[in-house]
Amino acid sequence: MINHREEGTAKLIAVVQRMVEESGDPVNFDAEHWVRAWLDTPLPALGNHLPISYLDSDGGLELLESLLIRTQSGAFS
Repeated sequence: MINHREEGTAKLIAVVQRMVEESGDPVNFDAEHWVRAWLDTPLPALGNHLPISYLDSDGGLELLESLLIRTQSGAFS
């Protein structure tokens, strides 16, 4: 059985893969590797907390998806 965290990670990988295909160069880009590293990096937009910790909270996945989508448009927060 897939746990909640892995399910959320898989969804974020799909979001990043789609973003790269739409706006970047997907050749040689490993979305899974990038997302897993991003999840373990403190983010100022999250008060320097690790994004991975939000996968266990209500609304956390949606928050992380929103952050990723805003970066695609250049809207950092």
